[in-house]
Amino acid sequence: MLAVVVHIAVAAIAGWLAVEAAHYARKHPNRDRRDPRRLRLMKILPIGGWTLLLLSIPMILLSDGSRDDDRTAMAIASFAILGGGILFLVMYRNWYVAFGDEEVTFRTLAGVTRSFRYSDIADYSVRRSDQGPMLTVRTALGVRLSLNIRMYDASPLLAQLQFHQATGRWAIRGELRR
Repeated sequence: MLAVVVHIAVAAIAGWLAVEAAHYARKHPNRDRRDPRRLRLMKILPIGGWTLLLLSIPMILLSDGSRDDDRTAMAIASFAILGGGILFLVMYRNWYVAFGDEEVTFRTLAGVTRSFRYSDIADYSVRRSDQGPMLTVRTALGVRLSLNIRMYDASPLLAQLQFHQATGRWAIRGELRR
């Protein structure tokens, strides 16, 4: 009975911490130090990545000294955790989005940098998801950007889209500042 209560308490605390971390990330966007226009992924990703990386190293060493029947499974799990940690660190290192006066520049999780001018937007849509409203923008050149507009301040892009809906044309430089 005590074990069930402890499991429920630990799960409740972990859930509460996850909700608080998401709320904090929405209120305080993670801006790049070198270029404050760039919005990056949440800081929980590198924290989790380094945690997984540091946990996997002793697990790899312990898997070498374990019994023969447990060695393979433990080594596979250790290297999977190591790979997950490296993946989180690479994702955090690569991805960003920056909204300018006339264009959007972003880098994908694979590290490919792309940009498009607001006047190149061919189609856009907002769909509801569990995490919040997801804005998907497609350009005439085939560039596609999809992001959660509740987590990332996309106000310059949203202002351009509203201007385009109202007037049927894209705003020129300085026209939205009035």
